[in-house]
Amino acid sequence: MEDLWETAKRGIVLAGRILEYSITGQTEYRIYSGEIADFDRVVDIFKAKILLKEIQQTVRERFGIYLRRPVVINLFAGNEFNLRGILCQLEGTMGQYLPQEMGKEGIIHMIYILKGLDKKRFRSVVAHELTHAFIREKQILQTNRHLREGFARWVEYKILQQEGLIFEAEKLKRLKTWKYGKAVSNILTMEEKIGERKVLDLLERG
Repeated sequence: MEDLWETAKRGIVLAGRILEYSITGQTEYRIYSGEIADFDRVVDIFKAKILLKEIQQTVRERFGIYLRRPVVINLFAGNEFNLRGILCQLEGTMGQYLPQEMGKEGIIHMIYILKGLDKKRFRSVVAHELTHAFIREKQILQTNRHLREGFARWVEYKILQQEGLIFEAEKLKRLKTWKYGKAVSNILTMEEKIGERKVLDLLERG
């Protein structure tokens, strides 16, 4: 009888999610069944919102990255005719953060992520962009672009390791550009000397 009730509850949750998503294009349910979460690639905003909630909790617990302002996530694809997708593809990026002013209300955090990423890579890219949002909201590292990008890449590196994508994480250290490869390598060197917690304290103090 208990199994039947659990099956019924999952069915109700699924039906509610499908109904809300079909009407509004999004869903705010925080509880979801394993069947709903069981997907390989993030190809629609419904799946993106599920993973956004997960990675927000992860970066909050591990790095103290907590945002007071709303976060809005969008997906882009190069084969779709939209300006954001075209610009991101030209830049060769998998994600982009753009704050949007809301008058007296402050800002909302707009995050654009490449459509079709696998879940693990999606989480790491979202963590990177959430770090940029945190930097913007806290008004830290405002005059140091090198450390702003390094901070975001360092968090991305940590999430890649956590997800088991060790090769992808190591690739970040091999990037030759000033704002990517050198920045994250410098922070990792600092971490070896003083530890993760003190690195976070130094970065957050700007």
